Amino acid sequence: MMKKLQFWQAALVFCILGFLFSAGRAASSAFQSYREDQANRALLQQVRQLSDGEKYASSGRLTRYDALYQQNNDLAGWLSFPETALDCPVMYTPEDPEKYLRMAFDGSYAISGSLFIGDGSSPDGSNVIVYGHNMKNGTMFGGLTAYAQEDYAKAHPVFRLDTLTEEREYRVIAAFYCAAEEEEAFPYQYVDLTHPETFAQYLEKAGERSLWPMSFQPEFGTRLALLSTCSYQGEDGRFVVLGAEIEADV
Repeated sequence: MMKKLQFWQAALVFCILGFLFSAGRAASSAFQSYREDQANRALLQQVRQLSDGEKYASSGRLTRYDALYQQNNDLAGWLSFPETALDCPVMYTPEDPEKYLRMAFDGSYAISGSLFIGDGSSPDGSNVIVYGHNMKNGTMFGGLTAYAQEDYAKAHPVFRLDTLTEEREYRVIAAFYCAAEEEEAFPYQYVDLTHPETFAQYLEKAGERSLWPMSFQPEFGTRLALLSTCSYQGEDGRFVVLGAEIEADV
C-alpha cells in the first residue's frame, strides 16, 4: 500500500513539474513575442516622427527611412496596411536571403524574425516578393490570412510597400493557399515578369487560384508585390496575397 501511495505521489509531482515547465516556456515565449513587438513599435514611432517636414534627406532617401538605414544598411523599405497592425520594416540581403528569418532589425535573435525580400527578388523588381512569419499573436504576417475572406479584402484593398527612395501603393488583386510541392505547377515565386506572355500567364494562374474573383487586371509593365507566409492548413502550406502597383493618388 505504501509503495502504491509513493508511486502516485511521484506521478503527481512529475505532472506538476511538467505543467510548470510548459507554463514557464509558454510565458517565456509570450514575453519574447511582446518584447519583439515593442521593438517594432519603437521603429514605427521613429518613422512616424520623421514623416513631417522635408520628404527627402540629403542622401536622396526618403527622410522617414534615412535614419533607420544608417542604423542598418540591410533596410530595403517599409510595408504597411492601413487600419491594421502590419506596419514594419522590410529587409534585403541578396547574398543571404533568409538572414532575417529569425533576426530582428537590430541583429538580435527574434522568434518572429523580420519581413524580408526573398531569393532572386529585389526592391525594384517586376515581382517584389516579401516573406514573413505567420505569428499566432497577430504580429508580422499573422493577420495576412484575413485576406482569405473577400469581404475583408474589399474593406482593406490597398497596402504600401515603400522603397528607401520611393513611396509605392499596391491594390490587392488575389489571395490563395498553395503548397511547396505545387510550385512546379505554379511558380508563384517567379520574379521575372518582364515579358508580356509570362506576365499574362502569371496573372491567369493567380486568378485561377484566388479565393475570390480578381479585383482588376493589371496592364503589362505593372509592378507586382507578392506577400507570402506559412499556412497552418497543411504541411509546407503557404498563404499568398498578390498586389499590383497603383498611382499614389488613387
